[in-house]
Amino acid sequence: MGNLLTWNVGFGFGYALTAKVDDVGFVRRLLDELQATYRIDPDRIYATGISNGGILCHQLAGALSDRIAAIAPIVAAAGGRLQGAADWIRPAPPRHPVAVVAFNGALDLSIPLSGGLQQRSWAEPVEVWSARESVDFWVRANGCRPEPEVERNTAARFERWRFTGGKGEGEVVQYVLLDQGHAWPGGERGYRRGDEPTRLVSANALMIEFFRQHPKTR
Repeated sequence: MGNLLTWNVGFGFGYALTAKVDDVGFVRRLLDELQATYRIDPDRIYATGISNGGILCHQLAGALSDRIAAIAPIVAAAGGRLQGAADWIRPAPPRHPVAVVAFNGALDLSIPLSGGLQQRSWAEPVEVWSARESVDFWVRANGCRPEPEVERNTAARFERWRFTGGKGEGEVVQYVLLDQGHAWPGGERGYRRGDEPTRLVSANALMIEFFRQHPKTR
């Protein structure tokens, strides 16, 4: 575990957490450097990541809502806390709408779909928000209609919750992979004993299409 690199999301484990590394500040400075060096469309900056990296995506969207157009967190939660902590750690209230397409597995033991205490963890388990709590955070932040359009795809074994009507096209979409645990849909296992990802859904293809539809609105 000592060689496992993590982002500091305020809960979890790893050097970045214990050293209180400012990873949101790092990404902000990285964007400054990239935009100063390369011809980057400032209206098409997106973030994705899995697990701990997906949690960071939620936090980046809150803190950098003036820059990030959309995020695609994979098997992640928007909020969490260490066991015994009184307060939840959640994204900063975004000042601008950020479109969200999230992917969670119904069989996930690390980020349980229903939230609560992790059933599997690399270190001391933490408590996390449910997929619906995470979605609701962005539905409220973006001003979407609270009742989703629900699609149940029996062939590809997923449910899709789509929340529309948000400010500045701040749409929120949640995919629930019914036969998958903690893995990247359409990808590979993260490690030898890791959960098997679904082959029926490609998170890459879905997020790229979503990103194409959601440039930054100002």
